[in-house]
Formats: sequence, C-alpha cells, structure tokens
Amino acid sequence: MDDDNAVESSSDEDDSSDDEEEDISSSGGGDGRGGRARQKQTAAVKEVMNTMCVDEKAKDCYANENADFALHLFNSDVKEDILEPWFIDGMENAKDVAGSNVKKQESAMRKYAKSKMLEVHEDDSNCPICLTKMGFEVYSEYLSERTPKRGKNKGKLWALSKSVYDKSRSGLVHLYRLSGTKMPKRFNGQLRQFMSGISKEVTNEKVKRGDAGRIGKKKMSFAVYKTLCEKMMEEEDKEFIFARLFLILEWNLMARSESVVHAHINHITWSEDALVFQSAKTKTDPFGKRAEQKWHVYSTPDCPATCPVLAMAHYSSR
Repeated sequence: MDDDNAVESSSDEDDSSDDEEEDISSSGGGDGRGGRARQKQTAAVKEVMNTMCVDEKAKDCYANENADFALHLFNSDVKEDILEPWFIDGMENAKDVAGSNVKKQESAMRKYAKSKMLEVHEDDSNCPICLTKMGFEVYSEYLSERTPKRGKNKGKLWALSKSVYDKSRSGLVHLYRLSGTKMPKRFNGQLRQFMSGISKEVTNEKVKRGDAGRIGKKKMSFAVYKTLCEKMMEEEDKEFIFARLFLILEWNLMARSESVVHAHINHITWSEDALVFQSAKTKTDPFGKRAEQKWHVYSTPDCPATCPVLAMAHYSSR
C-alpha cells in the first residue's frame, strides 16, 4: 500500500460527520456508577496499530515533517497558544544544552521534537501540538513560507516540489490520527483546496524560472548502469562487490531498494536457466497476498559486468 494513499484514506475519513458515537470503552467514566474506565492499549497493540497505518520509513519521514512544523511554531508568535507547555520547556532545555551556536541549537531542538513526534499516541495524551487550537491560517502560513535551503532556488517561494508539500500535509494528517484527534471538516476542506492551489503555483513558478517540468529524479540509462557495474567489477573490496550485486538486482527486478535489502536466500530458486525471486511483501502488497508471484532473472554471458548470476557468485564466495 502506498503510504501517501494510506494517509489520504485517513484524511477522507475526516470528511465524515463531526458527531462521533461515544466509545463504549470510555462511557460512564468509571466513576463507580455503572460505567467502566477506558482501558489503554498495551505496548504490543500500539506497535501493531501503528505498523498497520504506515511502515517504519514513512513514520520516520512524517516525524521529520512534524518536527519541522513544531520548530516553526516554537519560533512563532503563537507558540504559547498552540504548543504544549511541557514541550516548550523541553525545546528550551534542548536549546540551552546545545550552547550558543545557532545551528547546533536548531539541530538539538529538531532532534528533540522528532523524538516526541515518534512517541505520540492517543492513550498517552502526549501530542506536542494542541491540534484542537490550531486553525487553517497557522498551517497554511507555515506551508507558504517553506523554501529550499540550498541550491540555485535557495530562499525562493514556491520553489519546492509538490511532493514536499504533500509530505507535510500527510505528516499532519498522520499526527491527527496518532493523537486520536479528529480534523475539523472545515479545516480539512480548506487544506485540500490550498494544496490544489499550491500544485498550480509550483507549476507556474517552474515555467517562469525555466525549470524542467520533470518531477523527481532522471532515469538511469543502460549505458550508465553498465558503466557503473564495470567500474565496480574492477574493485575487490567487499563494499564494491555488494554494491554491484545490489544494483544489478534492483535493475533486473525493477524493485524498490527496500525489497532488495530484505531479499532472503530462501526466496531464490532455480527454474530452467533463470534465477527465480519471490518477495514476501512489497510496498503495493504489504500483506503478502501476491507472495507467490515470481520474477525471473537471467544471466548475461555477453556482458559479465551486468550478469546477475556472476555477481551473486562473486558475492557468495567472499
């Protein structure tokens, strides 16, 4: 499942009515008058619930995005209104410990903010940002002020790619989910409209600056791929042997790096003249429903540098 799609589905749920049914487990308040106290999730259950939403890589990405937003709020005039007092104290402490160097202070505060974002859970009531007090005006101002920190477009408005703004929004929606806070319908609607406008603004600015309309990275040509393999094949160090095999498997399997990282020898078999790979799960198949799907990889005897079989043999013999 695509992480952004997962977040989108969560956001779609926010379009539903603001009037939610009362949680049975919390009804009555446990005050001895027939009700019962709300039971908290165990650490194991929390881990499962979080894993079902997004994977570890996405959680780390969202924590970074939300940490940047928290740092922005900390340096703004609305700090006292939106950030929790305990979080402000923690940020101040991190800043003091870092010394007088501004960059070290910012790094220390961002590190602290990220650690707290990773700990957020609705049972613990530990979200650093009081989401119920935050309006569209605050978050839209943050997005509109984001600029590149390096490169030829450093400091220019709307010079970031659309995916950067999408990640910020996804991170915020993820924070709402983790904290158990419902995003107001009006806020959600305004945010959707704003994101649509950002997409157009980014495209218009690219045209004005004469930047390429391409989004993301340029594809690697076969000539470049072959040259890389040849250069790495000339080296005998273990890191080059591993890197060549890794690159060759990524190229032949057309797989994400994460899928290759978790490839296991038990997932590989021979069939006729091909190596057969199977993957327990992928990003688009997180539950392994297509685990029986097979990918056939063939040797390239006319080009030893790019031969998967030779690369695996070389790696296994070291």
